[in-house]
Amino acid sequence: MLHASQRARSVGEVLQAPELEDNEGKAERSALRGAVTFEQVAYAYETDGRTAVRDFTLDVAPGETIALVGASGAGKSTVLNLVIGVIRPTSGRLLLDGADMNGLALHTYRRFLSVVPQESILFDGTIRENVAYGMDDADEETVRAALRDANALEFVSS
Repeated sequence: MLHASQRARSVGEVLQAPELEDNEGKAERSALRGAVTFEQVAYAYETDGRTAVRDFTLDVAPGETIALVGASGAGKSTVLNLVIGVIRPTSGRLLLDGADMNGLALHTYRRFLSVVPQESILFDGTIRENVAYGMDDADEETVRAALRDANALEFVSS
């Protein structure tokens, strides 16, 4: 089993690495509203055939906050990995703004995606590098705004 920091690093690597999947001929995204729809999604792990998610149906409206709560092994991480595109449903459909995720160039979608782990994790590097992780073009005001939004600007400034 991966430690939380290893999982976060893996998610971060996926968000930064468009070469992990074949995006040729798939629809690119320059903007997203943020609607996510699971239509009777199931996912079974190939290694042991264990079904982690079964008949999962959910509509998430743009701007809506959803919390997945459950015991260890209930499928919470699997649902996150489905949304990120690390894994694909073994049955059912996952839609982003009404488009089937199987037809999307995921590297263009991931520019709009952020993952906040349950446990705070800092990567090696400066505070600025941690705040701007995945945003290569983040200027100083963007970083300061993110720190302000996280109620961390005063602490970091001192």
